[in-house]
Amino acid sequence: MRSLRMGAFALLAACCAAPLPASAGFYTWTLDAGDGLTGAGTLTTGTAAGGGFDITKITGQIGGQPVSLLGGNPGGETLSPDGSFLFDNILFPAGDPVVDYWGLLVSIAGDEGNVFGNGPGSYSYWTHNASGYDYSNGNVRFSVVDPPAVPEPGSMALLGAGLLGLAALRRRHA
Repeated sequence: MRSLRMGAFALLAACCAAPLPASAGFYTWTLDAGDGLTGAGTLTTGTAAGGGFDITKITGQIGGQPVSLLGGNPGGETLSPDGSFLFDNILFPAGDPVVDYWGLLVSIAGDEGNVFGNGPGSYSYWTHNASGYDYSNGNVRFSVVDPPAVPEPGSMALLGAGLLGLAALRRRHA
């Protein structure tokens, strides 16, 4: 009976020590705007906003140039720094992760770039610099994929504590 209590206590301790799941999500993205203009990288999302999640970070390249997130974490339609785009930087992860009509604002070699949804599976990609706008409309493929789940350390600790408790119980009975 004492070993059963020890096993239960070890399991309870492991549950209490396990960290809470993070609110951030990590996704991979790809862009094919035609004429050889491609890009790829990762997105990080934070807290929920309006049915989606705020995009808090982007890494990768478009056309060989590094990209970074512009506009911070607005959570609502906002005018871009140079006044060229309205954006909200929100990812809707249900089923097939998508960005909406307001889109995702990035900096690419000093230019502003915006990837935005036109409807299910249809995207546009526009850039703006001192010369004006450059866009690829109706020919853009943009996809966001939720990478495979990796067990978090807390889950592994919980499994290990349970196995140790079972081993102690078995040893006690032997």
